[in-house]
Amino acid sequence: VPEKTACLQNYDTTVYLMTDHRVSKAGFREALSCTAATVSVVTTDGSDGRAGLTVSSMCSVSDDPPSVLVCVNQASGVCDIIRNNGVICINVLRVGHSSIADGFSGRVADSSRNPFDYADWQTLVTGAPAMLQA
Repeated sequence: VPEKTACLQNYDTTVYLMTDHRVSKAGFREALSCTAATVSVVTTDGSDGRAGLTVSSMCSVSDDPPSVLVCVNQASGVCDIIRNNGVICINVLRVGHSSIADGFSGRVADSSRNPFDYADWQTLVTGAPAMLQA
C-alpha cells in the first residue's frame, strides 16, 4: 500500500477550453450521457470524515509508479475532504450498481439517505472505504 503522500500531489491545473457554445448545456449533457464510460465511486475517510462521489473520469496514467487520474470538480464539497484526508479508494462499479452510482451522485429520491447505505463496505489499511461488491 503506497504512503498517503504518494496518492495526492500538486499538479498544474491549467485548463485550455474550446469556446464554441453553439450547443446548450442540456444538449451537451444529453450527448455525453450517450457515451460509454466506466463509472466508479471514489471514497475517502479520515480526519475530515467519510465521503464519496460518483465519477466517470478515471483512467490509468502509468504503471511505474502505479498512477491513476481521477477528475473531481473543485467546487464539489468532496474535493477538499479527499485532499485533506489524503487517501482514496476507487470502487469500479458493475452492471446493476446504478443505485450506488445514483446515491453518490445525489440523484436519488431520498436525499436524506447516506450513500454508503447502498452497499457493504470494508476499510482498507489506508482508512479508505472499499465496496465489497466492486
